[in-house]
Amino acid sequence: MNKIFSWFLQYVGVNACTRLFLDKKIFVLNYHSVSSEVNKEQFQSDLYPHLSIDVSLFEKHIQLLLKNGHTFITPKDLLVLNITKLHKPTIIYFDDGYKDNLVNALPVLKKNNIKATVFVTSGLAVRSHMLWTIKHRAFLLKQNINSQEREKVISSLKTLSKNERENFLRTTYENAQFVWQQEDQNIFLDWKDLTVLIEEGWEIGSHSVSHSNLQELTKEKLRIELVESKNKIEEKLKVSVISFSYPHGQWNLTVNKALEEAGYRIVVSIGAGLNQNNLSDSKNLLSCFKTVPVKIKDTEYEFSSKLYSRHFLRS
Repeated sequence: MNKIFSWFLQYVGVNACTRLFLDKKIFVLNYHSVSSEVNKEQFQSDLYPHLSIDVSLFEKHIQLLLKNGHTFITPKDLLVLNITKLHKPTIIYFDDGYKDNLVNALPVLKKNNIKATVFVTSGLAVRSHMLWTIKHRAFLLKQNINSQEREKVISSLKTLSKNERENFLRTTYENAQFVWQQEDQNIFLDWKDLTVLIEEGWEIGSHSVSHSNLQELTKEKLRIELVESKNKIEEKLKVSVISFSYPHGQWNLTVNKALEEAGYRIVVSIGAGLNQNNLSDSKNLLSCFKTVPVKIKDTEYEFSSKLYSRHFLRS
């Protein structure tokens, strides 16, 4: 039904009409992984299938944005450019820092002269942390559990508290003598990869140290997640980090206060939607932006309706 409705909005011209009224909105588009049949095995894409958009579909999204007059910026541009003079200012960003951002997404964006942003989970970049969902899919694969059952198990574990889940996983791995070889994984960008992206004009932001739900942390642990990730990225890449993306899209006023204290200026994923040009005038205050919730199987019609008509009609 969603596909049919999206096709209808496109066919009768609603998307074309409504986008005329959105020329000065700020569009913030979130992706994670961009996969390709050529290198799926190399990057172990079957361990995060719900996050990977096929590169051919990703390119169709980009072509639609170009066709409809979007101007591409990064969060830092919001601080130095007069956004009101730009047509459909648009931030494309990738969360977590998957290595296929470099190999599959960069060529598509580079040939269209588009710069993007990647929000790095610093613990993944230094290989000191791993997303539990990826690790457990690897375990289930070794147990010859099919993909449908794997996702049922992951969904069930997400309902547990963090401590309950960690205790369960620890016991499960010990009983099965499962060993995760962190150093052998080729899933996430390292500092050398990120340097290449910087040279191509990309911005690097922070996505915390360990990808924890920030609302669940003590004040000190929250400070560590925000400050240490920022410091590590700045130390390794020799760039200033002023932007942040909430892990799991979870936040509250305490988290935002800690972000301000840590020196961040721009934060994304406070909810779904488009944005007014409402950047804070104070150099110390945080500016928060909504995100267009792109899904990995969104057709061009679905993508177009999310960008234009659905937002306009909802408003």
